[in-house]
Formats: sequence, C-alpha cells, structure tokens
Amino acid sequence: MDKQVYDLKEEDVKGCPVWYFPLDDSVEDELTVRPLKKEDYFKNYQLLVRTNFEDSLGNIYMGYVYWNKSNSVEYIQPVIFTKNDECINLWNGMIEATWEDYNNEQQKIRNYFPIKYTSQCFSNLPSLVGTLDGIYYLAGNKIICKP
Repeated sequence: MDKQVYDLKEEDVKGCPVWYFPLDDSVEDELTVRPLKKEDYFKNYQLLVRTNFEDSLGNIYMGYVYWNKSNSVEYIQPVIFTKNDECINLWNGMIEATWEDYNNEQQKIRNYFPIKYTSQCFSNLPSLVGTLDGIYYLAGNKIICKP
C-alpha cells in the first residue's frame, strides 16, 4: 500500500499510525511511504508518526510529524489534516510560508495558535510533545521565521 507522502490522508494515518520511507528499489522515488507493520523495521528508516494537534480553543486535529530526536520544527515538519482531506504544512523549508496558499477554511486556524502537539508513542520511540506558533520557513539568512 505504497503512497507518495504528499498523498497521505487522515484515513491513512488513522489506519496505520506509523509510515516509513523505504528508500530502496521497491519504491517509485524518495517520496514514497509505506505503512509500518513490524516494530523491528523502524530502526533504519525515517518515520512519520500520527500526531494529535490541539489549538488554543481546544479543537483537535489529526496529522503527523517526522519522528526525530530533535523536536525542532525543521526536523519534525508537522502536517495537520483539515476538512476534505486537505492539510496544512507547518514547515515550508526554503519556500516562504504564507497563509494565502491555503483556502479560507484552513486560514481560520491561524487565529487559534499556539497549537500543541503530541505524537503517538511507538515501540521504544517516545512521544514528541511541543507547541507551534504558526507556519514556518527558512529565511535567506538561515533563521527560522513565521509570517
């Protein structure tokens, strides 16, 4: 059940809480993810872990983070699912982040920051917990910014 990471939907993450990047000859390219079925596989792969996000009003959203020992936004690259299987990428890399890239319904979330997140525990990987203040990107001067 391979998928491209950008095609993951809330239903996929509900069905399997951990996905990984196989990065071998069995996949289409480096953006291909696969549901993790056995705990012993995770040691050698980058993982996406189901995560709950809670906005300042108490609304809960499902999404995922890239599991990493560092809890910094550029490493965990959080993604929040919204209505109609749309999502908000809270890390935009070197592309300047802007709310205008999202529809009106998604833009409402920007009024409800900070958003707290907690990733699902998996095997001996601890849960990642933190707070986000908006959408982020890496500015030309290498400083992480938010609009």
